[in-house]
Amino acid sequence: MRYIRKGRAPQSFSRFARQQGRKAPPDWDDLRNPEKAELHRALLAEQRGLCCYCCDRVGEADSHVEHLVARITSPARTFQYSNLLASCNGPAHCGHVRNAEPVPVSPLSKECERAFVFSADGRVRPRADAKSAPVQHGDARRTIAVLRLDCKRLQALRRGQIRGVVNEIEAFPPAEQARKYDEALREYRGSASGRSDLPRFCVAMAQVLASLAS
Repeated sequence: MRYIRKGRAPQSFSRFARQQGRKAPPDWDDLRNPEKAELHRALLAEQRGLCCYCCDRVGEADSHVEHLVARITSPARTFQYSNLLASCNGPAHCGHVRNAEPVPVSPLSKECERAFVFSADGRVRPRADAKSAPVQHGDARRTIAVLRLDCKRLQALRRGQIRGVVNEIEAFPPAEQARKYDEALREYRGSASGRSDLPRFCVAMAQVLASLAS
């Protein structure tokens, strides 16, 4: 999970949301193209091309607009831009499997990235160190369970990404590997110049690469 800094909603969606505000209850199915497509693109750009939960790469074709607080839980937030994210369409994880269950650790929290620990085998667990953990251990554990962030599919995808990058780095002579690890870390931390998007699983990759490089 990566922290998402919310910006301004597209003007077309804001106009539509204001119109919906006069209806009780609001009806999400009334949102259609072009307003819905513009909203979807804005969310993906805001998230730099990543799923709001698992951080896999996504586009319009393999993601959907997600309500962080489910519509059934809070109808009044149906058209609040601050409640909208883009989730992948993963068949066994993320938005389509959580249904209306709450997500205790929100990607809108600045501390979300420090709530989880990723390992080189692709697994994820709650951060156990109470002094460094920014959120309660139980909230992180529940978030992993609700979104199935440690499912076999995501484990395999993260493991493959990690192994691919590590193998590429370790193919260089030992004297060059420290520099290559540093370059990879800058890319996965989003500090490499000239990129508007981020590579898949950037938070997990940055954690693992930092541990291997130290």
